[in-house]
Amino acid sequence: IMFCWGDGSSGQLGLNCENVSVPIAGNIFSDKVTEIACGEQHTLFLTVDGRILSCGRNSKGQLGRQKNRDSKLPGKTI
Repeated sequence: IMFCWGDGSSGQLGLNCENVSVPIAGNIFSDKVTEIACGEQHTLFLTVDGRILSCGRNSKGQLGRQKNRDSKLPGKTI
């Protein structure tokens, strides 16, 4: 279970919403997430099988995806 809250204006919460003022507990992944790393406006998730998912601001390629578009939902890196 992951708890998240705060400013999600760039999608960094991974919940497809902008701001959450009260902590939300949820499991948004079908795979088990073993580690989470947060930047100021992006978040990376490492799954048990070694995949890296990312969401949030991607203006400088920080999500590790082919296109520099922000993402409000976690998606696969390259």
